Amino acid sequence: MYSFDVETPVEKAGSFRKSLWDEVRRFCDEGPTEAEIERAKVAIESERVYGSQSMDGLSNRLGFLKTTLGNTRFDLEYMVQARELTTEDVRDASRQFLNLESIREFALLPKSFEQKTFWDSATAPAPQSKKRVTRTVVDREQVSLPNGIELVLYPRQDVPVVSMQACAFGGLRIEDHDSAGIGNLLADTWEKGPSGWTASKFSEYLDARGARIDAFSGRNSLGLGCTSLTRYLDDIAPLYAETLCNPALHSEEFRRAQTVALEDIRTLEDDLGRLVGRLFCENLFEGHPYSQAIIGSKDSVEKLTAAKLGTHYDSLVRGAPLVIAVSGKFNPARIISLFEKIKRPTSLRATLAELPASPPKAPRIVEVKKNREQSHIIVGFQGTRVTDRERYDLKMLLTVLGGQSGRLFTELRDKQGLCYTVAPISFEGIEPGYVGVYMGCDPGKRTQALVGIQKELERIASKPVSATELKRAKEFILGRHHMDMQLNSAIANSSAFSTLYGLGFDEHLKLGENLRRVSPLTLQKLASKIFHTSSVTALVI
Repeated sequence: MYSFDVETPVEKAGSFRKSLWDEVRRFCDEGPTEAEIERAKVAIESERVYGSQSMDGLSNRLGFLKTTLGNTRFDLEYMVQARELTTEDVRDASRQFLNLESIREFALLPKSFEQKTFWDSATAPAPQSKKRVTRTVVDREQVSLPNGIELVLYPRQDVPVVSMQACAFGGLRIEDHDSAGIGNLLADTWEKGPSGWTASKFSEYLDARGARIDAFSGRNSLGLGCTSLTRYLDDIAPLYAETLCNPALHSEEFRRAQTVALEDIRTLEDDLGRLVGRLFCENLFEGHPYSQAIIGSKDSVEKLTAAKLGTHYDSLVRGAPLVIAVSGKFNPARIISLFEKIKRPTSLRATLAELPASPPKAPRIVEVKKNREQSHIIVGFQGTRVTDRERYDLKMLLTVLGGQSGRLFTELRDKQGLCYTVAPISFEGIEPGYVGVYMGCDPGKRTQALVGIQKELERIASKPVSATELKRAKEFILGRHHMDMQLNSAIANSSAFSTLYGLGFDEHLKLGENLRRVSPLTLQKLASKIFHTSSVTALVI
């Protein structure tokens, strides 16, 4: 099956559908350009290489090839044929598959919308003539550069892929009521490329080499990541460094990101799962920046400008300490040389000071009425800091409670039938974050659901978990961790953030050692400390 999928404001639905079919017709008539087909070939190859980084991905692929095609060498043969495809081959294939006889269209529209206007906006392409087309960590190093960049290197020789992750302090916790959402807009604009490049040219350049560069802004930090095939690293690494330290931040890209953010804010009320989380944070973190939404509010986002975005970037990235972690198959000397040459201010802003934070002094129970046949519930408490040693006990606690074999699922969903989904939730911040339980259920069962959650939290706080539960939780966490750390991007991310927060660049290698310190008694002690009904914050929608 080939499919096109879109979410769009209803007033633009008809024009989008017309534009879609116009583009399909053009493609069937003209086929791809030489640059497009070369970019597609690189994308196919890079997808297979990236998918072979982990033992999980490799075993899944080999299993599929063996059981479905009977040939574990199929991918190698496929790539040989794919490299030989021409623009004419792809054009003929589009005429075969993208035709009126095989197309089915579906739309979910408001009842008030004139559907005839939508369906009359365009017609699908007419049938075309058919033609069948047959065709392991070796070493690690931390380097403090004179320009304020802390460089962490993890050379690995197993897969020809390199991931880089840069991060700095920032994100939601330094935003106020008037600037809420600026980090989110910066991330969406930052990743569009360096000064002197247009966003479209930058995207085409990356696609042609099977690379990706993405920015983020969270609650405590912001940064820029990159993943590339090793054979294109000499092209991609300098471009990544330039995007990191001298981004274009085009005003038109800012306005586009601003429009997307405002549309996302406008539709928040329609997504009760997101809304309950938003209101929960407002109530738990009252007075602290964590109470705000990462995407911001309508008032704050509308007031932001491209100039304010540039000032925000200069303060947090150009004028502050920066951590960059690199993992994969690369030449360490070249990476050091690349980032060492970056010119940055000689005087950098110090680490951000900790903000005052205190737990709620009394229980807060908030209920919001919506005309929906479902209820969304969060029962939560103040959690741990990212630097607290107790976070390993918390990780174990959440694992005992969560998952399909965890206490919450088996007791509240399977045995009592109180909900259709239930899971523990948590967030660790520079200041204390949160820990709690999310549940989706029938509105008629919400009172029983709240009582059920309370009983399970009281049970784990009053009685030590069994040795069997503890052992299973440890094995699950370690197993999941080892699978995750097969990816270069996971190693780069973990190393960058643990270095930024002062935990040490090799913190992810110490997980087993830290989990061994967790016992049924330390788990119970943490649970009894956190799950106090006197400081609970509960949201029901």
